[in-house]
This record gives sequence, structure tokens and C-alpha cells, in this order.
Amino acid sequence: MTPQQVRVEIDKQNRLGHLKTTAADGRLAMKVSTADEIIADALLSRGKGESLDAVGLAKKHKVDVEDITVLAMAVHRIPDIQDKIRLSRMPSSIHRPISSQLLLACSKGKDPLAIMHILSAVLYSTTHANVNVRQVSSDIASLFKAADIAYCRKELEVLASQNDADAMNLLGQLLEREGQTQQARTLYEKALERANTKFVQADPKTLFLSLVPVWNALGYLLLADKDPKVREQARAVFEKGALKADDPLSYYHLASFQPYKSADWLKYMSKAAASGHREAMHEIANFYLDANSNNRGGVKPSILKDRKLATPLTWLTWKRDSPKDLAEEWFGVAAERGYKPAMLELVKLHESKGDIEKTKSFLRKITEPLPAGEVEEWPRLVEEARKRLRS
Repeated sequence: MTPQQVRVEIDKQNRLGHLKTTAADGRLAMKVSTADEIIADALLSRGKGESLDAVGLAKKHKVDVEDITVLAMAVHRIPDIQDKIRLSRMPSSIHRPISSQLLLACSKGKDPLAIMHILSAVLYSTTHANVNVRQVSSDIASLFKAADIAYCRKELEVLASQNDADAMNLLGQLLEREGQTQQARTLYEKALERANTKFVQADPKTLFLSLVPVWNALGYLLLADKDPKVREQARAVFEKGALKADDPLSYYHLASFQPYKSADWLKYMSKAAASGHREAMHEIANFYLDANSNNRGGVKPSILKDRKLATPLTWLTWKRDSPKDLAEEWFGVAAERGYKPAMLELVKLHESKGDIEKTKSFLRKITEPLPAGEVEEWPRLVEEARKRLRS
């Protein structure tokens, strides 16, 4: 087989497996066979040098244009082989170019999801706090020409003018990045009035669009203001995100408005942690670690003086070191989610117990290589762990 034939065969195998998994997870609104036919049509169009008509493609295969957008997102995520030597001997995979071709065609077909997916990638390629999200976003954004992005921006502005909450939110974030904070705030406030705070499992936007919810976008913007009155408005926005949308990040920030170690702080931070927020898990673990008493009672008497705080901690008073044990559990959960600062805390805890094997185990865990494509968030911590393992 020629290198090109090998590549075609590998792409077929990888695509079939990934699409089957995606469909089984409920993230593909069509049969796998239909998805493969649409991809074949895109490949044919690409080979002829013709533009792709998403509306016509949707009619031909009896699906919605949005369904093709979702397919395009899935195609972009199809993994390639990891053997660098084999990769060097064959052409690049066609999947990412096909994904961008489908996405662009869907944006030309006026599909809001395609338009917002392209522009959210452009936005987060430079602004997202998570380095891995930035890298993935950059990979997507790099597939589109400046003219394509400009076209999508105009279409986004049209959607925002029609009071589409998601479009107003994304346009606001783009404007904020450009320094137009007042215009961004106006859009956020309008979007917040219309935002859907209910999580819908089958919603393609929920499944594929990593857009910062408007309550958090507005909350961050207000939080950056030095005016105490404006910061208080941020608290109200995060409260809506927490109590109405059950957003872990909103709970985390809402907790920051409460006095540290107060009953409300514990309630909101615990909610954020229980919902999967890694930093909140770390905060809660540190709280319980600090609350631990070395006396017969499990909790420090100074903390139990607060009656509101004492009530949820009563169950920890019956056994010595109960808070410390709970802290270790929370550090463990955060560590399982890849939060390396929590791994370092576990190193300290096991070191204090004299457990050399577990201490080394977590040091090794900190230094473990990341999956392909991911970027290390804590390089200094990793280097520190390596030094300790060498000593």
C-alpha cells in the first residue's frame, strides 16, 4: 500500500470507532452510516475544489444543518495514531480539514452553533484560563481564514441583535477582550435576563460549546471593578448562577463573598466541591485540615464557638482526627482529577505520618507525563517533585 492508501485506511478505522462511541454517548443526532456519507460528500466536494452547501447537504441526508455542525465538532476530535515514526511516513489526517470545511459550510448556512463554535475557538485561543483549552481552541481557530472569521463575527452581531442569549454572551466576551467593557456589560446584562439556567443533557450547545456562562462572564467583569457597589452586584450575579443554574464556579465565587470559615462559606464552597470544582475541593480540604484538633475532640473548640458552623461539623467531633481524615479524602478527590497542588498536600500528609512509599507515590504522580496535546499547568511543582525524588 502507498502512504496515501495507508492514511486513508487509518482515517476510516479511527473515524468509524470514534463516531460509534460518539453516537453511543448520545452526542450524534444521526446514524453513523449517515455521518460517514456526509463526510464522503465533503471529501468529494473538497477533491473537486467546490464549495460545500450545508443546507443542500442537510436536505439530501434528511438532517438539520445543526446536526452537521455537531458532526463537524465530533470529526475534529477524532484521535490519530500516536506512533511518530508511522506518522512521519504518511500524509496528515484529513479529519481536521474536513471538520473546518463542514463548520464553515454550516456557518454559511446561518447555523448559530457553527458561527458561535468558530468564534468561541478564536476567543479562547488567547483568553481561556486553562492552557489545554487554549491549545485546543487555537488548533480549531487556525483552520479558518481571517475573512471567514470576519464573516462569522457579522453573523454573530445579527444573532445578538435578535436577542439570542448565547450570541449576546459570546459577543460580549469578544468585546470585553477588545477593551469595550461597557458594551460588553450591556450585552451580558441583556443575555442574563434571557439565559437558560436549566441544564439540558441533549442540547448540542451543552455538549460541545465550551462557552463561559453569562452569569460568570458578567460576574468576572463586575468583580474586576474597584467600586464596592459594583462588586456587590457581582455577588448578586454569582448568586443567580449558583442558586438558579447550580453552577460550581458561581458557588466558588459566591463563597468568596462570605467570611472565611463561616457557615455560608462552608455551605457554598462545599457545594462547589461536591459539583466537581477542583479548587473548591482543595479549599475545603484545607479548611478541614485547619479545623482538626489534636485533642480528644475532632474539631478545634475555637471553630465550634460559631453555632451556625458547629451544626454541620457536629458529626466530626466524636472521633479524633476526623477533620484531618476528611481533608485527606478531599485532597484525594482533587488529586484524582489531576489537581497537582492537592497531590503536593498529600505528599506532606503522608510524609508527616512517616509513610515513605505513599509519599514517593504521590511525588511520582505529580511528575507523570500528561496525555498527548495537554500542557502542564504547574511546571514548578513538577520540577520540585522531581528534585525530591532524586534526593
